[in-house]
Amino acid sequence: MNTVLLNKHEHKKYLAAAPVIAAANEQACSLLLSEIPKAACCWPIFLSRTNAPRAFDIKCLMSLVPEQNLFVNNSIWTAPFMPTSLAVYPFVLSKDEQQNYALAIRPCANSIFEQGDTALFNELGQPSVAQKQIQHKLQGVLNESFALKEFTHLVQQMGLTKEINAIVHYSDQSKQVLESLITIDEDKLSNLSDADLLKLQRAGYLSLIHGILNSIFQLNGLILKHNQNYPNDQVQKIELMLPE
Repeated sequence: MNTVLLNKHEHKKYLAAAPVIAAANEQACSLLLSEIPKAACCWPIFLSRTNAPRAFDIKCLMSLVPEQNLFVNNSIWTAPFMPTSLAVYPFVLSKDEQQNYALAIRPCANSIFEQGDTALFNELGQPSVAQKQIQHKLQGVLNESFALKEFTHLVQQMGLTKEINAIVHYSDQSKQVLESLITIDEDKLSNLSDADLLKLQRAGYLSLIHGILNSIFQLNGLILKHNQNYPNDQVQKIELMLPE
């Protein structure tokens, strides 16, 4: 991903609504480990394979339809909280010439800065409160990266994952398949040795695993939300199946 370091001459302001506007097209988004308990009360959570230096990412599903988000309505975020991966858009941390992490901008529309309504720098050219808040959130992502790598490594090492397909049945008898959703295998979790269970518990990961497992029931919430938003395209049920 090509990024551009934040420049106080070119990026004086940004559009505060940019994260919500961008989120409107996101069917799923990445989660921090610390966000799993809150996210599990809102959305179904799955693991997603990644090319990053870890086995999986943790993602929540926010819609049954690609490029749509059921929790953005008229450019307003309607969920109880917004995951950090969405809230920091379009900013990332990138290494500068001295190999220090600095605030940078991922590819995005120029209008985010041309129509900016929130200062990124104050009158003295120093970081504004808004910029410091963004940096703090991104630093949190960086701080949790090791724990996420360890968590997903242990889940994979202990063989706790299983892949499922979600078959979405519509009232007009049509079907849609959400393929390769990776969740926790409850049977394998139940059969772990006491030593492995203790290892997960001491690391604080066992409760997160149960949070991911329990979040699957939030698929029912997605059905209700979808049917409210799309009354002419009703979902009857979602059937979970192992891939053939």
